Amino acid sequence: MLLFKKLIFALPLLASFVFFSSQLAPFLQNPNSILSLDTSILYSLILLLVSLLTSCFFFTIFITLSQDWRIILPVIFLGSLFPLLFLAPPLNFVLTAGFLLSLVISSLQLQKKLSTYLTFQPTNLLTPSIKQTATFLILISSLAFYLSSNLDLQQHGFKLPPSLLDTALKFMPQQESGNLGTEPTIPSIPPEQLEMLEKNPQLLKQYGLDPSILQTVKSQQGKSQKLSTQDLVRPMIESQVQSFIKPFENYIPLLLTVIFFFTLESFVSLLSIFLSPLLWLLFLTLEKSGFTKFETEMREVKKLVV
Repeated sequence: MLLFKKLIFALPLLASFVFFSSQLAPFLQNPNSILSLDTSILYSLILLLVSLLTSCFFFTIFITLSQDWRIILPVIFLGSLFPLLFLAPPLNFVLTAGFLLSLVISSLQLQKKLSTYLTFQPTNLLTPSIKQTATFLILISSLAFYLSSNLDLQQHGFKLPPSLLDTALKFMPQQESGNLGTEPTIPSIPPEQLEMLEKNPQLLKQYGLDPSILQTVKSQQGKSQKLSTQDLVRPMIESQVQSFIKPFENYIPLLLTVIFFFTLESFVSLLSIFLSPLLWLLFLTLEKSGFTKFETEMREVKKLVV
């Protein structure tokens, strides 16, 4: 029965680590997505934060109730192996080694704290440990993120997420339109003129336009759709932005990593307000159910008297 009590939180701990590893993998596979404003990316980021805090929460509870290295080490080692399931080398090995080291250090610090407290108050005793473990995991994840971002830049170069560019275009001043509330559109271009422009792309370049816009024009007109001014301006803006970024590409992995780290750390600090009530409710439930109990000890106190 005692062994069961020590291991009961190992299962949710391992499950939450699987969830955390699966949510972290897409960001490491596509580092540029951290700049995306798509709702799907925001949803994935929220799931990543929830899985991170859940993992740290169950980890701290597990260490608190077990306090036995013969049980702790195998569970920590198993939990650290899950990145191997979702990522390719060398990122999975970096995460596995980093997670293992971080969890061992967190376990040592928490066990030291548990051996020296006078009155068990879960909110004051365990909340800092949960947040500290989360910071360790974020640091290791950020290291892997930097390596992934650097590798992705070398292989594919840097490209702005489409959603970020679309949002920027929405804030551009629009020309007056004939119909209120409608977006200005480009009149249809006769096929003869399109063919002439394709043969003479320098005409478009003289006006700062990307010749590739002709393919967009032909595609839209083939579908009997009107081309908006944003469709025309978008390739030009994207080309100009990419040209501006080109000299600074070597710093992009570091910049993305800083954004990734502070995004996770900031939201973890924000969501940490829910830790105290959750800890209080959990240990109250464990006490009322008879799963845990408290003992009062009388200790000698040495005081200085002058």
